[in-house]
Amino acid sequence: MYEWSEEHRELRAEFAHWYETLGEGHLEADRDSGLPPRAWERVRASGLLRLPFHAEWGGRGLDLLSTMYVLEGLGEGCRDGGLCFSICTQIVSAGIPLQRFGSAELKARHLPGICDGGTITAHAITDPNGGSDVLGMGMTAKPDGDDWILDGDKVFVTNGPVADLIVVYALTDASLGPFGLTAFLVERGTEGCWPALTCRRWACAPRRSASCRCAAAASRRRTCWAGPAWASRCWTT
Repeated sequence: MYEWSEEHRELRAEFAHWYETLGEGHLEADRDSGLPPRAWERVRASGLLRLPFHAEWGGRGLDLLSTMYVLEGLGEGCRDGGLCFSICTQIVSAGIPLQRFGSAELKARHLPGICDGGTITAHAITDPNGGSDVLGMGMTAKPDGDDWILDGDKVFVTNGPVADLIVVYALTDASLGPFGLTAFLVERGTEGCWPALTCRRWACAPRRSASCRCAAAASRRRTCWAGPAWASRCWTT
């Protein structure tokens, strides 16, 4: 069994005093189906969002185990499960993939805001009809000159109602199976992309999930650094 080092324990203890503060008002927030700005400001002040990111983007450069150990402590100590889910979406579903696979331009443009929480990200991978069958998704993306045209619907978009930046997965080449999927960064306000009303369903983050429709939403192609054969590693905006 893995034994956590004293350094790990001290790191986790560093954030322990934030857990009660981050959980304040969670019942009211659930009732109102919203993410109060003051709650996210507390997240930003805690420094949790900086854990796994490189120092050049404002992060602390922690490894996977250290990051997960701290987030496990957050899950144990913070009563606001929805806020915990939002934090993990920001770090795991948007920030880390962008840091690993994004172009230099995309990293420089978005990672500083993701690290300090000034940019809130959402994760859009589930289709209304495909559910957990990601390879059966119906959203497509087709090249059109310097753009990609995304067309389809997403549901259970974590952080969708408040996100500034949405990670959207779409099918670019069905013949390539899992390598025919591409991740796109779509900024809020992009023409043709409409986040819908908040979904009120039983889940870890019921008040922070939304549906989203991209109908002929144009996403810039020029920063795509991998061809269709490596679409699972392709980040485009």
